[in-house]
Amino acid sequence: MSTAQLGPMSLGELLDRTVTLYRKYFWLLVGIMVFPEVFAATAQVLYSVYLRNRFGVIGFPHPTASPAPWSPSPAVFELFVAIYLLFIVDTLIHSIALAAATFAVSGVYLEGASGIQRAYRSLKSRVLSLIGMWFLAGLIALGVYALVFIVAFLIGGAASVLAMRSHAGLAGGIVIGVVMVGTVLVAFAVATILLFRLAVSIPALMLEPLGPLAALKRSFALTKGFVGRIFLTVVLMILIQLIIGFALQVPVYIAGALMGFPLAALPVGLAVPAALAGALGYAISGPLLAIALVLLYYDARVRKEGFDLQLMLGREGVA
Repeated sequence: MSTAQLGPMSLGELLDRTVTLYRKYFWLLVGIMVFPEVFAATAQVLYSVYLRNRFGVIGFPHPTASPAPWSPSPAVFELFVAIYLLFIVDTLIHSIALAAATFAVSGVYLEGASGIQRAYRSLKSRVLSLIGMWFLAGLIALGVYALVFIVAFLIGGAASVLAMRSHAGLAGGIVIGVVMVGTVLVAFAVATILLFRLAVSIPALMLEPLGPLAALKRSFALTKGFVGRIFLTVVLMILIQLIIGFALQVPVYIAGALMGFPLAALPVGLAVPAALAGALGYAISGPLLAIALVLLYYDARVRKEGFDLQLMLGREGVA
């Protein structure tokens, strides 16, 4: 990529360049994504085996067990812990894959060359920082959404008190419901927009000498004023991932349904191909998100910092 091509991009140009890089470097990027996905698929299979051995069929009685009314138990808590741990492992693995792909995309975008080994060697010294940043981002997201719902329920509670004091009856109840739902939706949208400001934190962490907290702050600064294009780009890439993953996994789920198994409790013989299909789907579609995030990162730097000019002068030896 020459510095002449490194400049501000419209949303259409950004998407077009994403697809171009994806097609040109398809095998390189899929090769980078495959390795972490093997671990993700293994974790999914182990999780399925654990569920069936420990709980039978989730949401249904075990085929050999007699029906019994549901009641809270330590096993339910154990189930939620297992689900949460799987979510953490799966997210960390995908973050590592995304970070390695970030190095590769940056290499081919700026230098026209990269490789699978080179991407993972570059990642090696940044893994702990990546994990730290992921946990910080998770805490921020948890805090933001917790605050959102607290505020929404406080407003709803205030509306309820006012309606009771005014003896508003049915109309008051409807107003309370509308106020609570509207407050939750608005607050959720605002919180989501704030979190989209962290979209380029992985490129910032991987491509600049920054720590986890500094990378989050850097992303927040770079994305100011660009939330709309980031939202549209990221949502589109995630939708593509979901469609590809569903298309590859749906034959396995259909086979399970024909055999009488619910989606949440496939036998190991079907859980393995389902996990492999999901891993393949992410390995194929994941590079699109990695490319888009790197392009968003460089586009923001070009617009805010004149990064294209900095790069050109640096290549010519000008301080």
